[in-house]
Amino acid sequence: MVSVAIVGVNACKKQTVIVPKKQDRAVTKTTDPKSDLPGNSFTPQNGYVPDEQTAIAIAVAAWIPIYGKAQIEKEKPYKATLKDGVWTVTGTLPPGYDGGTAVADIAQADGRILRVIHYQ
Repeated sequence: MVSVAIVGVNACKKQTVIVPKKQDRAVTKTTDPKSDLPGNSFTPQNGYVPDEQTAIAIAVAAWIPIYGKAQIEKEKPYKATLKDGVWTVTGTLPPGYDGGTAVADIAQADGRILRVIHYQ
């Protein structure tokens, strides 16, 4: 369950702030001094990419516009491994096939796509 609070910015505008409840998710309250947005942001304890499924979803979303849906579908199943705060997501080839697959490196903390490549 997520709580929604309406915070008045001025008489004409409203801002919706979504605050996760503690029992829903472990969060750390942070303030980004570079942000132009008012208020605080919340960073999940395990980052915005906490698990393999999330990393794969982000990688596939990045791959499809670049390499095409048909090509990326051929590379199922996808694998994701976490090392030093970076998820590396790869496709697989059927046994006996030569070639390469799509690879994406994704930051666990904030979901940034660090690298996308397709090996030949």
